[in-house]
Amino acid sequence: QLDVELANLNGNSAAYRQSVDMRFLRSFKAEFESGVIYNSTAASKKKFNGLAPRYNALTGTPYYKQMVDSTVGTGSGTDLTSVWLVCFGPDTVFGITPKGSPSGLTMHDMGVQMVTDAASNRFRAYETIWNWSVGLCVADAESVVRICNIDTGDASLTDQTLINDMTKAYFRLRDPSAGRCVWLANRTINEVLFNQARDFVTGSTLSIKNDIETGKPLTHFMGIPLVVTDSILNTETAIS
Repeated sequence: QLDVELANLNGNSAAYRQSVDMRFLRSFKAEFESGVIYNSTAASKKKFNGLAPRYNALTGTPYYKQMVDSTVGTGSGTDLTSVWLVCFGPDTVFGITPKGSPSGLTMHDMGVQMVTDAASNRFRAYETIWNWSVGLCVADAESVVRICNIDTGDASLTDQTLINDMTKAYFRLRDPSAGRCVWLANRTINEVLFNQARDFVTGSTLSIKNDIETGKPLTHFMGIPLVVTDSILNTETAIS
């Protein structure tokens, strides 16, 4: 809901409304990215199960063989993160939608409506309804690998420990050719690995290539690109 009077103050209400919509879309994207990693139906029945609730133990679960306990640091403390290796594809890991619903984000422009604010004051507002009915299917558990318990405080520009962890993860992937594989990591880890590749650190086996779609440089390991996602936290709980 966007206050009509506020939009008019801009001098171009249509352009201002569009800019507000774009900010909302970015927040939608961030919410979805976070959900793919951390969403849990145990925490909320309105959400889908992400990857972390499935790959959440080093023993005793159907997914434990796809877990790599990182040797970066002690694996304890409040600055832990994960790196994910995911092979997306129609037979591996893919998004799903309820039967009969659109396969994507939908928008309904409701025009000007009378709405009520938190103090029960009524005002005119441009109202837009957004909807995205989406879920996640892990059809092949061996198409995902999680490197957990990475101590970000010990991630080094020269040490090869994280590279060793990523090598283990790669060889736990059932079939790297089964879909589009990506490494998912946050900015902290991506910065460390990008700098290793840039500085040609001995034994890092990393490379930097321009992304085909965006033209921007991306770090690659074993030919698989590392993608930055702000949804992966540096404050994960230690996994045992």
